[in-house]
Formats: sequence, structure tokens, C-alpha cells
Amino acid sequence: MSADSDGNITLNIFENTAVTNGYITVNYDASKLTFAGLSSVLTYKSYQVDETAGTIVFVYANADELSAETVLAGISFTPKCEDVEVSSVTKERNDSLKL
Repeated sequence: MSADSDGNITLNIFENTAVTNGYITVNYDASKLTFAGLSSVLTYKSYQVDETAGTIVFVYANADELSAETVLAGISFTPKCEDVEVSSVTKERNDSLKL
């Protein structure tokens, strides 16, 4: 994660293999981080944030294959303290539902 001039931190979401679509869940401690926004250059994407549970569901699709390590989304948080953790889990990638 990297910090910007406002003190927000950004988590860049990417896959380590080429992809055309996916479903990713991000988990964070809502007592330590506040969701500040999500940005993505992908045409087809959607996300849902549950600030109480500290979860973000991000889904995307692209007509052309995206190369490995292409940034799919940047998720920004405002930290409430210095000790923060964020994790992500890929639930679906391309045609694979069992990852």
C-alpha cells in the first residue's frame, strides 16, 4: 500500500496471471480504516462496500485479456491508526470458480 499527500493509503488490486474477468473480496478492519474510494480504468466493473463488516466485493470483466500484474483497481482508505491490515481473496478468475 502507498500513502498520498492527504494521508490516505491505496491498495492496488491485480492478478499474477492474465485475466479477462474476476470476483475479488477485500477484507479490512473497519475500526482502523475508513473506505475512501475505488478507482479503476476497466470499462465493466462494479463494487459493493460494507463499511460495518469491513468488506469490499469487486467484480470486473474485460473484452481483451489483461496481462498479469495489470492494476485492476485502486482502493483507498483513510487510516484511523498506524497498525492496519488489508487482505484480498480472489473468488473467481476467468473460467475458474475453484481457486
